[in-house]
Amino acid sequence: MAFAALAEELRTGDVAVAGSEEYADWSEQLLAREDVEAKPPDHLREVGLGEQSDTASYDATT
Repeated sequence: MAFAALAEELRTGDVAVAGSEEYADWSEQLLAREDVEAKPPDHLREVGLGEQSDTASYDATT
């Protein structure tokens, strides 16, 4: 339980590890907006970025 709580705190940025800037930057692994928009709507729904009735393109601002 302690490790699960620590993992969540690390994920949200509430806890940091000294010297961690020496390791890979997780944000570099994120997809570019254009890559996400190019995905089929079925894939976006499958990964939780689209609604079942969503036929419009992905919009992160709404």
